[in-house]
Amino acid sequence: MAPTQTAENGRARTGRFAKGNPGGPGRPRGFDFRAVVAAHADLSGFSVEGVVIEVFLSLVRQARAGDVAAARFLIERLCGKDESSAEGTPPSQLTEIERVQRIEELLESARRRRAAAEQLSSTPG
Repeated sequence: MAPTQTAENGRARTGRFAKGNPGGPGRPRGFDFRAVVAAHADLSGFSVEGVVIEVFLSLVRQARAGDVAAARFLIERLCGKDESSAEGTPPSQLTEIERVQRIEELLESARRRRAAAEQLSSTPG
């Protein structure tokens, strides 16, 4: 016997949407997820940039400790994926040394920004 749809919520007795239920409207068009995250961060007392830097530095620590997945993630995000195996296109023009140098430059830039943010937050105002 098939579950029956309840009138108030369109769900079957099992909790799933009943057959023939059109579902909800979904996510509104033009929804700005980044704005919602920024607003949530402001309400929580965090800066989005600060959290991103912390996550990035955590990934770097994991990669240095030998976590291959963290290292691969960082390299792919910072230097681009090597598309040669999937698409037959030529690999990235960066050598491994150039990739490491680029990562180090980005880390140094993140450290400078973090130091500047800490200096601004510690300044009485």
